[in-house]
Amino acid sequence: MSRCKPSGVFVIMILTVMCCLHCAVSAGTNEGSWPFEITVVHRPGTYWWCPGSAWDAESIDWNLENLKAGGIGTAHIVPIYGAKGYEDRYITYLSREWIDSLQYILEKAESLGMQIDMTTGTGWCFGGPDLARDHMDTRASLDKETGKLSFSTRRMVKRAAPGGQGHMLNPFSQGAITAYIERFDRAFQDVALLPRAQYHDSFEYQANWCAEMPAEFAKRRGYDLNDHIQTLFGTDKDKDRARRVKYDYRLTAAEMHLQFIETWAGWARSRGMLTRNQAHGSPSNLLDVYAAADIPETEMFGSPELPNRSALWRQCSR
Repeated sequence: MSRCKPSGVFVIMILTVMCCLHCAVSAGTNEGSWPFEITVVHRPGTYWWCPGSAWDAESIDWNLENLKAGGIGTAHIVPIYGAKGYEDRYITYLSREWIDSLQYILEKAESLGMQIDMTTGTGWCFGGPDLARDHMDTRASLDKETGKLSFSTRRMVKRAAPGGQGHMLNPFSQGAITAYIERFDRAFQDVALLPRAQYHDSFEYQANWCAEMPAEFAKRRGYDLNDHIQTLFGTDKDKDRARRVKYDYRLTAAEMHLQFIETWAGWARSRGMLTRNQAHGSPSNLLDVYAAADIPETEMFGSPELPNRSALWRQCSR
């Protein structure tokens, strides 16, 4: 593969700055001693979109050297769909070849004094191939004829890379996130280097349910949610009961998503990696979810309308 310049297949798109200047100077530094020594933590970072993961040593070198020359300190790998016409150069996500390429990237970045982060997946949000049905992003709705719940699992990973296509993960399920990170454990076996940080993108799931929801609700709230399904979905004329059930549902979902993020963050830390999380849009206490990661990150905060919340979530917030 020839060198991949910005007009080629391996396009670098600098979309946002993700690393801010550190304002604090070490305790031993005298006042007025600016400028202090500039290190990697003072340099901005960039998302590094990787179409088809179609990289090789030459293109990796070219990209990282030019990023370093431009003042970038951290590059965040985001594998996405490939460029048309280069299909024979795609590298399957988390394959042996992909992991070997990641090792080369990490070695090159280290030689340049740079840092590398990566999304725990491809595109966004978490998800991919071969998920168990109970682990898929699940949306519940009430069948008005039967009075029972029906479920759909249509949400797919956006901008997925080769080897990363599939359903989004269920963001409330402990079973889902536990099984999901096992794939990365297998891929990272016996590697010499790992990225500085793992990353979770903004909450763009549509889930409002998971297989564990009824049991977790009973354990946390002390009564059976299955006895109040029609109340939850807005058909109960008792407004006070509806408010109580919906509050308890929202609280349970918030706690379960926080636990989802904590499990992912705990896994990353157990391997010596930091975590970056975009908590905005999630149906949880945002400050709690931001605090669960090492580096809280946002594209927006306090928007009056968050369109990526599920229909049930909006309904239950009324």
